[in-house]
Amino acid sequence: MAKKSAKAAAKAAAPATTTTKTKVTVSTTRKKTPKQMLDILLIAACLVLSVIVVVLSISHSIDPHTAIVMLSIGLACLSAYVLNHAASR
Repeated sequence: MAKKSAKAAAKAAAPATTTTKTKVTVSTTRKKTPKQMLDILLIAACLVLSVIVVVLSISHSIDPHTAIVMLSIGLACLSAYVLNHAASR
């Protein structure tokens, strides 16, 4: 009889739990608009070109004229990004 009362006491002490089914959907990928994709592309091009110039300059594998052309293209990409954002404000 003592076992029954101990089980009953333990059951009474435990909080009542209810289970509900909820549907949770988490989207990890958001669709980017074409304008956002262009912004990412322009910034990435600028960054990649500048990193390439630095790496090739350190290894003495690039002549100054080519480095200036590559940096100019990166600067043009960055300028297009800034002008695009200035026009949208």
